[in-house]
Amino acid sequence: MVEGPGCKIKGEKIKSKLMKQAVKAVSGNAVDREIKPKKGLVTSQFDVLIGRPLTGVQTLGKELFMYFGDVCLRVHFLMAGSFRVNGQALDKDFGKLTETPSLQVNFSTDVLTFYKSAAQIRNV
Repeated sequence: MVEGPGCKIKGEKIKSKLMKQAVKAVSGNAVDREIKPKKGLVTSQFDVLIGRPLTGVQTLGKELFMYFGDVCLRVHFLMAGSFRVNGQALDKDFGKLTETPSLQVNFSTDVLTFYKSAAQIRNV
């Protein structure tokens, strides 16, 4: 289970690896749940990240906040959340991977993938 100190470590690792890289694409369960072609919805709240560089990372308890200018991606690691950068674990989170990621963010040169996590967009 991810606790506050573990989340802080995750945030620092993400910050050191991805800072200033721009988002190229977003995908995963969080995105798919919002796209409903039958209702005419072809975009999700996460599309606002595309083209924006990562400008900051903060943590609060089990929550990770990634800032892209005036837009914030909030990730909650729930009970067993984990992340990978380019398919590799950057810490010993012992999180089990699921087939489909909760959210995958393709940056300029790296790919950040969250598993068993909740994500949402907030304005700063």
